Amino acid sequence: MKYYIDFEATQFDQEIISVGCINENGREFYSLVKPHSMRKMTGFITELTGITSAELRRADDADDVFERMYDYMDKSEDVRFYCYGNCDGRFVKMTMRHVTSFKAQCMLGLIYSSLIDVSPEMSEIFKTNQ
Repeated sequence: MKYYIDFEATQFDQEIISVGCINENGREFYSLVKPHSMRKMTGFITELTGITSAELRRADDADDVFERMYDYMDKSEDVRFYCYGNCDGRFVKMTMRHVTSFKAQCMLGLIYSSLIDVSPEMSEIFKTNQ
């Protein structure tokens, strides 16, 4: 099963603050993620993403979000996660530092181990440098 995934993250710690995912059948998953340290939220990230500190204070933590994402996944076949850009793997690794739930760790590990950056192919198709 193919999944197309995108993360937003804090500026300095690069912890995931939102995850959006859609599978090849159109089934969607989205959630804000409360970062481990709210003091790392910057105005730059709010301006870039539109996500406010107030929204993140009300959001579920990474354990809860990635447990729900694990339940969303179709585990009956091999999975591949496609992202645009080479920073998403780093966001997953940085978020894993604070996750304690085994189920959430499994989900983040699955994402990290099967993450494919499509930006080089897209740049070739659209003849861009980025």
